[in-house]
Amino acid sequence: MVAPMPVNLGMGDSGELQSQLFDLPGASKESSGKTIKLGELFCGAGGMALGASMAEYDGWRFEHAWVTDRDPDSCRTIRQVVHPENIVSKDIKALDFQWLEDKYGCIDGLVFGFPCNDFSAIGERRGVDGEYGGLYKFGVKAINALNPRFFVAENVSGLSSINKQSDFQKILEELEKAGRGYSVEPRLYKFEEYGVPQKR
Repeated sequence: MVAPMPVNLGMGDSGELQSQLFDLPGASKESSGKTIKLGELFCGAGGMALGASMAEYDGWRFEHAWVTDRDPDSCRTIRQVVHPENIVSKDIKALDFQWLEDKYGCIDGLVFGFPCNDFSAIGERRGVDGEYGGLYKFGVKAINALNPRFFVAENVSGLSSINKQSDFQKILEELEKAGRGYSVEPRLYKFEEYGVPQKR
């Protein structure tokens, strides 16, 4: 799910990455180019962070202001793979989003791949009422606190069908109403079509 205001990334018909990155008022600008600052929740081993660190368009690049995950092994892995400067290893339930902004500065975009355990086809499919299903709400809380210019929320395709789509609609509505209000556009990607050696 992407709030495409003002960043919109998509794939062209021929498969190459088509990008439209608009000048973000107040976005960080360094002598080496133009930087879009990201914050990331549930960073895991760094899959999304790695993709963001490799992306560049017309001098624009993404840089993580901070990443967070509660798992120490994931934090050690992302440090080795992506080398983000600020890694916060803390349970999301105890994380103070205002503290993140005060300590590491404002972000332009928020990225979060909230846990999929309760939405996955191979799980028990408990939905938003499961042990992990409600963790998307911390993405909503972060948006409310930080008001990023855009966000990307990632999960499995099973999210769109669980509980007759009611959970999916609930999450979309909460994301749309978060912070300053967003235009949310759900998209389904097949990772194997993007060079990932796995069907997801």
